Amino acid sequence: MSELLALLQEQLSGPCHPAELARLVEQIQASSQPAELRPHLAALEEVAAQADDSGLWLALGSAQETLGDFAAARRLLERAVSGLEVATEPQLLSEARCRLGSLLREMGLFAEARTLIEAALAADESANGQPSPALLRDWNAFGQLLQDEDNPDEALPVLRKAWDAAEQTLPPGQPLRAAIATNLASVLRDLGLADQAVIYHRLALQEDEDHRGAEHPSVGREAIDLAVTLLSVGDPVGAQALAERALAVDEACFGGQHPALGRDLANLAEILRARGNLDASEAATRRALGIFVAFYGKFHPLTGTLWNNLGHTLQMQRRYEDALNAFNQAMVIFQKRHGPGHLSVGLVYGNIGAIMQMQGKLMAARISLEHALHVCEAALGKEHPTVAVLIKNLAEVLRQSGDLTGARTACERALAIDTALLGPDHPNTALAHANLGRVLQGMGDLARAEEHTRLALTVEEAAFGQVHPRIAGRLNGLGLILREQGRLEEAAQVLEQARSVAEQVYSSPVMDAANIHTNLGVVLQDLGRADEARAELQAALELYKKLLPAGHGRIQAVEKRLG
Repeated sequence: MSELLALLQEQLSGPCHPAELARLVEQIQASSQPAELRPHLAALEEVAAQADDSGLWLALGSAQETLGDFAAARRLLERAVSGLEVATEPQLLSEARCRLGSLLREMGLFAEARTLIEAALAADESANGQPSPALLRDWNAFGQLLQDEDNPDEALPVLRKAWDAAEQTLPPGQPLRAAIATNLASVLRDLGLADQAVIYHRLALQEDEDHRGAEHPSVGREAIDLAVTLLSVGDPVGAQALAERALAVDEACFGGQHPALGRDLANLAEILRARGNLDASEAATRRALGIFVAFYGKFHPLTGTLWNNLGHTLQMQRRYEDALNAFNQAMVIFQKRHGPGHLSVGLVYGNIGAIMQMQGKLMAARISLEHALHVCEAALGKEHPTVAVLIKNLAEVLRQSGDLTGARTACERALAIDTALLGPDHPNTALAHANLGRVLQGMGDLARAEEHTRLALTVEEAAFGQVHPRIAGRLNGLGLILREQGRLEEAAQVLEQARSVAEQVYSSPVMDAANIHTNLGVVLQDLGRADEARAELQAALELYKKLLPAGHGRIQAVEKRLG
């Protein structure tokens, strides 16, 4: 039992002083052991009801939010706001409005959240000529709201203003300072400024570790946020270590069911998927989905995001019908919450189009992708990296449909957008080069196909290192181009390198690894290296039999080559 909890129990066992109880509740809530409050919340509510003390209602509402009971937190915070609106405590009213607004933002009720946060902000700006902790709190909350509303461009100046003021007025170790730094970092990441984001994430994590302890839940929050950013800059190993650390911290603080655990599991799942550990990624996503449905409900945007993430994992497992079901679940949620023209809806249409393309339903894929492009261009403009991604996917459908001229035009447009907006050394630009190379290969322009594929490989090796799923796939593509040019020895060397990378990055059977074995086996047969070729083809056959239904065309093709 902590010293603070002992003091709380002592207060509850004797004459109760609501102000002192509120202070103790806030301190325990902000400690590394907030769950200690759970057994005492009912008794504390009785005291608050008897005294009708808004300050205690406020403290209890904030505690329930920390513990993940959003319905109770909303009820208590609304009671605090109602009481303070008729009292003469404007500073406490602003705090209650801001906290209730932040809770409603967390619950996905953005319009109600905005009304409360803007009211707190207006009152505190009027009362304080200079930045105060209350004003910084409001700016931070408003910046988070703008980010969650998918307005990172608007969130950035608000959070930069909050951080500049925090640096001047708050000492290191003050929790609000670290919170602002974390939120600023998340916005920078969402705007593609990941290198800057890492700096602020590490600063926030270090300050809270130094001043609040390594086991504090704020450290879990900062660790998982940094993990997401590290994944975006090509460090999945460092990202996974931080995500697992965050999960351990939050499980120790809150137990097995809490929104923070859902957040950790959801992000860990994305990291595991990026590393090719698809079964573990699916399990983590499904566990996170259960937590989010329990705490946020079936139609919360975060629940929709998890269905969308699950769809991507199932897609990589070649479970296309299951993936379509997951994407359709996401579509229902996003359309219900945001309407048919929202960006999230356009992105899910794009994901469904990609599945249709993989199933060979090229006309349906083209319709979905063209609709996705229409929605996303309306939301983001015609020159945007997300628009470029959809153009790349549409180009692949056109290529597979035999419209190589249309595919080349689309690839060239995507490459121009990515180069202009992201620069020549960005992984998305590398993907645009690779896609154009594939189209040029189909058109017989093998020299230019090799040029663009090698450009993609150079950028990706710089971004991800030499051992990464993208590198395995890119080397495989380059090997095929070299084979078509008759450069068999070079093709074999490149494909052997691809096989080596695949063996290091994939811990479970995946189609990419099977394809690399097949292509290497074919090249080795061309070179007359029969025994080595048989070994590769046999390895490919074993993987295909695990991944594909009996009698599939790829299985039959490899069996034919094996004789």
